[in-house]
Amino acid sequence: MLLGKNSMYKLKLKHHFDSAHKLKLDYESKCESIHGHRWEVIIEIWKNTLDDNGMIIDFSKLKGKIDELDHKMLNDMVKFNPTAENLSKYLHDEFMKLGVFERLKLTIYESPGASISYEMPRT
Repeated sequence: MLLGKNSMYKLKLKHHFDSAHKLKLDYESKCESIHGHRWEVIIEIWKNTLDDNGMIIDFSKLKGKIDELDHKMLNDMVKFNPTAENLSKYLHDEFMKLGVFERLKLTIYESPGASISYEMPRT
């Protein structure tokens, strides 16, 4: 299907995972102790073409990448301080490896009222 010159498809997926972590901080904080979150992840992907199956990407590929972090100790999974900010960039970069997208925005909630977003258009 052909789109207009400025038209684009937008995929949006909301998924979650449960995990524990402790932050490596240079200041005193209760987050230095092991604690857990139910992380809510919202992925938004923009693309102006679809694949041969008529999709931007199969939702299960995106969910599978998030599920790799489910019920894990994040400090054992990643080589960086697992703050929400660092996790948002990490997941963003992992999703960018799955396809060629015009834009991808990732928002991660560590609690219902606290989120961080990371986005960068593909150049």
